[in-house]
Amino acid sequence: MAQRLAKAQRIEYARKAAELSAKGWMSKDIAVELGVSAATVQRLIDYAYELERDRWVNGKEEAIAQYRAIIDEAWKRLRTLDSRSLNVSGLLNSIRAAQERIDRLQGNEAPIKTHNEHHNYTHKSEDERKERYERLFAELDAYRLGVDDADGRGAGGESVHPRSADD
Repeated sequence: MAQRLAKAQRIEYARKAAELSAKGWMSKDIAVELGVSAATVQRLIDYAYELERDRWVNGKEEAIAQYRAIIDEAWKRLRTLDSRSLNVSGLLNSIRAAQERIDRLQGNEAPIKTHNEHHNYTHKSEDERKERYERLFAELDAYRLGVDDADGRGAGGESVHPRSADD
């Protein structure tokens, strides 16, 4: 029967196993290096990730608590200031920035608009693109012939055909 590792030794082995795994070592090679079985190596790696996740969650909670303390302090100071004070905008900006960081840590970020008009057309179907280009060419032809509308109507409403069969 295999001997159980002491907690401190288990943590040390888990971090070493995760480090070697991240470097691309095979489980059997890690097992030889640490003097444990290959099955134990996988359990150690899982344990190392669990430790990191717990550390990250605790760090995240601490950061959120600190940002909330910043927000509370800024609100306290705002209540004591004259509304014409130059410090008001700075304190409001601090509150906004701290809340944004809390939202980011909690995964509640607002979506960022990144599309421009041209980019939106790249996702349209081929038929929609053809239709758009046809409209653009009709508008261009109408402009060249002095027609007001792309549908071929002149300024007086008479029908003007930008491209006729006689051309």
